[in-house]
Formats: sequence, C-alpha cells, structure tokens
Amino acid sequence: MTNITFDDIITQVKKSVKKYRQVTQHLRYGVDNRITRTELCELTGLSDRLNRRMLELAADDGMLIVSSSHLGGYYLADNTNDLKIIQREYMSRAIKMFNRSRYATRALGSDPKQMMINEIMKTQR
Repeated sequence: MTNITFDDIITQVKKSVKKYRQVTQHLRYGVDNRITRTELCELTGLSDRLNRRMLELAADDGMLIVSSSHLGGYYLADNTNDLKIIQREYMSRAIKMFNRSRYATRALGSDPKQMMINEIMKTQR
C-alpha cells in the first residue's frame, strides 16, 4: 500500500485547480463568443472528456455556462434567454434521470408512480 502524504494531496489539488483555470479562462459572455469543444481542446491541451468535466465543476460552482449543441460550443450566459436555455437543459436532464430511476424502483418491487419528488429530495440531503 502506498502512503499518501499531505504534500501529495496538495500537489494533486494544485494540478486540478490549474486544469480548472485552463478551461474556464476561455469562456466568454454571449453566444457570439462561444467556444467549440475542438477549440477548447486545442487551447487547453486537455482531453475533451477532461474539459467537459472541468465545465461541469464550474457549473456546480455557479458559473452559468450555456452548452449549445445546435450552434456548437460553450459560452457564459449573457441575458435572460441564455438563462432560460440553461434552465430548460437542466430540467430536461433531471426529468430524464428521474425517469431512468423508475427502472430501479420497479426492480425493487415498488410502484414508480408512487415515488414523489419530496421523497427523492429527502435522500439527497
């Protein structure tokens, strides 16, 4: 078993912060300033998967990042319409995840239609 030192942990955190900054520094406000996944990979030198993970972490930190698949690219929300796009996207993902959870609920022998959102929220606390 390898012993991990405090210095090892600090080193890994610094590397992660550096990657986070490498990605988020390229985000600009407004759809006209969007950056594509390919451009982001070229600018950061990171893999597409790692860039997307850093963008996910940035969104978790409260950055309002619009992901536009039909236009191609990422940008920071600049107006009310952008915020609505983000809201619709998150709601769509949440509904998909909730619907997928019904399969597990059925497998457990419960009626998935009986699962209420407040029950789900209790398990998230």
